[in-house]
Amino acid sequence: MSAQHCHDGPAPAGGGVPAETPSMPRVMLLGNPNVGKSTLFNALTGARQHVVNAPGTTIAVAEGTWRCGTTDVSLVDLPGTYSLIARSPDEQVATNAVARGDCGVHVAVLDATALSRSLYLLAQLALEDAPVVVAVTMTDLAKARGLGPDVGALGRVLGVPVVAVNGRSGAGLDALALAVSRSLTRPARVRGLPEFAEDDAELSTELERAQVLFDWVERVVDEVLPAADARPTFSDT
Repeated sequence: MSAQHCHDGPAPAGGGVPAETPSMPRVMLLGNPNVGKSTLFNALTGARQHVVNAPGTTIAVAEGTWRCGTTDVSLVDLPGTYSLIARSPDEQVATNAVARGDCGVHVAVLDATALSRSLYLLAQLALEDAPVVVAVTMTDLAKARGLGPDVGALGRVLGVPVVAVNGRSGAGLDALALAVSRSLTRPARVRGLPEFAEDDAELSTELERAQVLFDWVERVVDEVLPAADARPTFSDT
């Protein structure tokens, strides 16, 4: 397996990542800061990676080649972000990359110890109608705190593949590769989110739209966390 430089294609204004090449599907890792995303990227690509600046910026983006079953994919480690409403150059790079819509599969990396916060970013990604596979990190730490989500239930609620992974030990990496390989030919999208009309007067502000997503996150959390732990707030995470 060897890293390949996939730098061709027009760059989006204000940062982003180069377009997907015809010969190799692109998979992007998206998640909050400090969820173990870069550790996962390193485990999946090994030494076969390189770092480039996002076009038009000084923001470093890591790319590498990942073998998913019989398919090589170009794996991109997007800058960590809490939201797809960008408020920093790093977040703008991640937001632009998602908005391009040319990624084969997005791997949404969720922190099991801060599930609500991670799910909010996933909700925003889902509104982009993006194909998604979910990787859940920090499950051992969450279980030790009594906050362990039911990964199987999370997959049933979201309607997309969900895999518990550990980038340090390698647990779940083969299952993640299989899920991504299948999703490249049979993409799945997160279900259960409301559809927003552009001219919906009742959801005309960013705050009102965010509240709808918060409500969805709380419903998901209620279904996948143990009953005693099913009410963490965003301030708790």
